[in-house]
Amino acid sequence: SFKNYINAGVSPSTGIPSVGFPLYSLESSDAGFPVSVSLSYHPYSTLDGNPAGETGLGWTLFKGGSINRAITGDVDETKNITDITEAEADIFYYTIPGYSGKFNIYKSSTGSNLVLNNISGSKLKIEYTRNINSTKLIINSFKITDDSGYQYFFNDYNIGTHSTSGGTKNHKSGFELNQV
Repeated sequence: SFKNYINAGVSPSTGIPSVGFPLYSLESSDAGFPVSVSLSYHPYSTLDGNPAGETGLGWTLFKGGSINRAITGDVDETKNITDITEAEADIFYYTIPGYSGKFNIYKSSTGSNLVLNNISGSKLKIEYTRNINSTKLIINSFKITDDSGYQYFFNDYNIGTHSTSGGTKNHKSGFELNQV
């Protein structure tokens, strides 16, 4: 549900109120590096079709960092890399301390290379590793480097399911921060 914070930011100008509660703050060796857990409410997370999360309908638990996939058409893991265009690429939403945004990965229209497009336009460096033995875009992990040089590693992932004509298949639906 944190994609709502990226697509419709909390601000008086958007009419989205700031409703949140800090739950836990941990001291770190670097005073400039926030380590906290908070609970926040976003009214768009209560709209029809949005399931309640682990903290209830409309509430999001911000706990370090995560990257979640929003599927566009078919899951990218089921398509050949050559068939993933910018318009049909899945969107990945990320959150790390102090930053949030979205990006997608697609095949370049001018060559055979994959392009990681940081849609949010932030100055973060986003990298990924993928299964190079496959013709599909199967992501293994992500690394995000912020402008202070902190590196956030997302090696753990969640499994989601999607329906196909051949039955139900699994895909990596999100990645969890496991090392800074």
